[in-house]
Amino acid sequence: MGKTFGAVQWARRIARSRRFPLLVVDTVAALNFRGWRRVPSAADLAMAWKGGEWAWTPRDRGEVDGACDAIIRIGRIVVVVDESAAWLDSSRGRGGTLERLFRTARHPDVYVALTTQYAGADVSPQVLACRPTVYVFATPQPLGRITSQYGISEDAARGLRPRTCIRRD
Repeated sequence: MGKTFGAVQWARRIARSRRFPLLVVDTVAALNFRGWRRVPSAADLAMAWKGGEWAWTPRDRGEVDGACDAIIRIGRIVVVVDESAAWLDSSRGRGGTLERLFRTARHPDVYVALTTQYAGADVSPQVLACRPTVYVFATPQPLGRITSQYGISEDAARGLRPRTCIRRD
């Protein structure tokens, strides 16, 4: 199981149990979401609250910030931000509204999953301070703060077999 597949499965379980819509922020227009209903532009994001599963590919950071503001304001949605490093990168001091979405997600009934290739570098201390559930799939990349905060050995993460992960709450 890959990181995106795992995140979407998690999101689907929550969306179905809460009867919330599911929105994937499809950062790189991945093949995984080719058959999904598409939100054509940031101006059309309200479509996602009609229910079901939606994918949206933002054009720029301004669109992501606007979407996060709407999600915080409206709530009642499950969001997967695939390849979130484009919008959330602690090494460059970025994050802004996406970090705020993560910090406030529990209040407006919003569930958020982030996927990234380099969790140790991309996920900021502000997001990790929220103590999110972390799923680590096989990775040769350093896990940084995640290693100590969640007690996950980097050797264990490197040695994971396909379709397996380590989960820490």
